[in-house]
Amino acid sequence: MVIFSLGLWWRKKYQGAVFFFVNVGVFALAVNTILKSLVERPRPIITHLVAAGGFSFPSGHSMNVTLMYGSLIILCNLYVDRLHLRAAFNTLLTLLIITICLSRVYLGVHFPSDVLAGSALAWSELLMSRYLFFKTTSIHAKR
Repeated sequence: MVIFSLGLWWRKKYQGAVFFFVNVGVFALAVNTILKSLVERPRPIITHLVAAGGFSFPSGHSMNVTLMYGSLIILCNLYVDRLHLRAAFNTLLTLLIITICLSRVYLGVHFPSDVLAGSALAWSELLMSRYLFFKTTSIHAKR
């Protein structure tokens, strides 16, 4: 996250750098930590295929990957001019979000509602931050 943000900053994409850092570094950590401590939902009582500690709701992995890869989707649409390259990146990043979110349920460490809540919160924040940082509702309006 830091390296990617610094890379954007170095390329003089200051809004993009701060947008990425705030979404992935600040929002993902703060909101997830606060919600987990407020809800205190235990993890599913089944055999977990991986070790998992702490509370279950909302899924931190789902929120974090949606924020990180969703931010990259938004930045890709703002900064990549070639349509086929943009489509390839968006497809790959979307598939990563979907497979990682589904894997949390498959591994037995989250309920489906944990994953949906984490992703929904992340997408809501992404839409809000995209508007606030780039002052546009159209993804292709500002390059």
